[in-house]
Amino acid sequence: SLLAVLSWRQAHLYANSIELYQATLARNPNCWMVHNNLGAELSAKGNRQEAVEHFQTALHLRPNYPEAHCGIGKELAFSGHLPEALEHLHEAIRLALLEGA
Repeated sequence: SLLAVLSWRQAHLYANSIELYQATLARNPNCWMVHNNLGAELSAKGNRQEAVEHFQTALHLRPNYPEAHCGIGKELAFSGHLPEALEHLHEAIRLALLEGA
């Protein structure tokens, strides 16, 4: 049926989470949560610079987002930029504590 073909075609776009997030951002480039999630996926695959770019975009769109600060902090620590990493990690903790209050 036509619906089955369309469903298969749409599902093919999302073969993995990175492709799903990229397709989502193509339609909604201001989705801070998807930028953060894509950053996390790229980080896990070792694409550190691209991950940082998505974390930074997430922070640009939502400056008080602890998860994005954490992602950037982790990547900065891996690349040896410890003072900057600690700034982001401290901010992530501060914001997470505020959210929990």
